[in-house]
Amino acid sequence: MPAQSQSKAGTLPGHEPEPQAGAPSASGRSNQDALARLDGAGVSEEENGGSWLDSLESFGRSLLEGLGIGEDEAAAAEDDHDHLWSIPVALATGDVGWIQERVDALDALAQAGKAFSEDDKAFVRSLYRWIGVGGYAKGLPEAGELMIHYVGGSGKPLEIDSEVYEESAIVRRAMAAIKEVIAEDLRQTGAIRNGGAVASTDVLAPTRLGDQEHEGEIIAGGYLLAEQGNRRLKYANNRFRLQSFSEVDEGFWFWEPDRFVETRWRVDDVWDFESYAEQAATGRHDVSVIPLPEGASLSLPDGLSAALVDQGVAAEFAYFAEWTERWTPADWK
Repeated sequence: MPAQSQSKAGTLPGHEPEPQAGAPSASGRSNQDALARLDGAGVSEEENGGSWLDSLESFGRSLLEGLGIGEDEAAAAEDDHDHLWSIPVALATGDVGWIQERVDALDALAQAGKAFSEDDKAFVRSLYRWIGVGGYAKGLPEAGELMIHYVGGSGKPLEIDSEVYEESAIVRRAMAAIKEVIAEDLRQTGAIRNGGAVASTDVLAPTRLGDQEHEGEIIAGGYLLAEQGNRRLKYANNRFRLQSFSEVDEGFWFWEPDRFVETRWRVDDVWDFESYAEQAATGRHDVSVIPLPEGASLSLPDGLSAALVDQGVAAEFAYFAEWTERWTPADWK
């Protein structure tokens, strides 16, 4: 997600007590605040015949559906009525104080091993979904899609657009290096090692490049580290293994070479977050900081994001991308 990981200082406030009779709930207060902000912007409920809220909610649901929300995610959204519109208004204006307070309270609850209420679940599901929508708006479509699918809760595998890898400088460099290995195999033995399955983790040594911001890096074990200036890839998959599956084929059409290699490239990973316990083992408390308008930001503890699985709000899932390339080594005899 569009976030910057850092250690979080200070303690989290306790869970907000249940409101007394007649007092507005946390979601009620947020709705009232959002209404006031919209009124201040010239959007009046009376001027719109009392229907602007329904129209905004309808727009929100249509937008989520248009971004690929499937049946599982749609079913999960049924309880989000009170949060569907107040959250995006707050994120769009940067007026997220009430959201941060509630996130901190839920973080404290999760660390204490306590269960979320149904309203808590609806709130945090809607929050993460709208953060995913923000990913699309900021040019991070894969990261947005992954976050939305996470809180959809189905746990089903997800295929993402391979363009995010194909246009990466470090991926192109790794592809070239793997193709050199394949070409050498063919020159020496006439066959490709491992039945044609060659991964970056099998053949690439760590390589620190001069400009990590734009070139990325091959790190220990042959894993690829995204170029840090490539935000689209960085927030979708910052560290990954590149796989290739190749076979030699005979050219069929007269304009094709006599022989060529057809390679299917693939990246597999799992969308998940490190738990509180995993972070504590190394003395960390990682937080994703999401920049917002007016210099505001929203801090989401990674431990809370992981805890959403145990709370029944989200589900970890496998995701992948693949693409095919036909090529012929220049000096293939």
